[in-house]
Amino acid sequence: MLSCSHDKTIRVWEQTEEIIVLQEEEEIEREKEYEAKLVEMEDVVPGMAGAEDTAAKKTVDSVRSAENIMEAVEILRDHMVNKIDDSKHVPHPLLQPYTDKPLEYFILDTMRKVKSSHLDRSLLMVSFSYVTDILKALALCVKNAYKAEFASRVILYLVQIHHPLLESSTELVPVLSELEKSTTSGITKIKHQYGFNLNALRMMLTEIEEREDTRLFKNLF
Repeated sequence: MLSCSHDKTIRVWEQTEEIIVLQEEEEIEREKEYEAKLVEMEDVVPGMAGAEDTAAKKTVDSVRSAENIMEAVEILRDHMVNKIDDSKHVPHPLLQPYTDKPLEYFILDTMRKVKSSHLDRSLLMVSFSYVTDILKALALCVKNAYKAEFASRVILYLVQIHHPLLESSTELVPVLSELEKSTTSGITKIKHQYGFNLNALRMMLTEIEEREDTRLFKNLF
């Protein structure tokens, strides 16, 4: 069936056995329109001119990724509050895999799911009200050597784009101080571990060369 409208559009209608709920269809259309508007809007980061040039072009995927990151922070916030009020509080299903490790890892793992090409743009769209929680979580990850390289990269980027606000807020001074201590100690620990492993490999290489009376991996070390 074909139909036309006063706006000079022609629509094709096909018969189907699928049950269509108009309310759900309207909600889906509204969500699509909302996401399209977000894609068209420019990001404004206080204190950072031309921030839109530091990341890739905004897409629907980057918008959704930013929303997922903020949702992860909210899930963790709600859990911590409910845990204080109710000792028998059941964690959110997404937090179930973290019963035997720090819950802060959940925020980092959520970010790890974002495509690398969308990560900077997604972080640029995360509201500043979530940044403090994210920085605290990532600092713990670096301190515990949990995906420290990725966590360090995100920390540096967030501090870069929000530096004026972070620097001007007296409430965030302790957070930045702890962030510096945690990341420094965590990275130092990783450097020592890498150095230990490298020396162990060199010793193994020397033993093999002496035993086999040959030169291996000439340009490796």
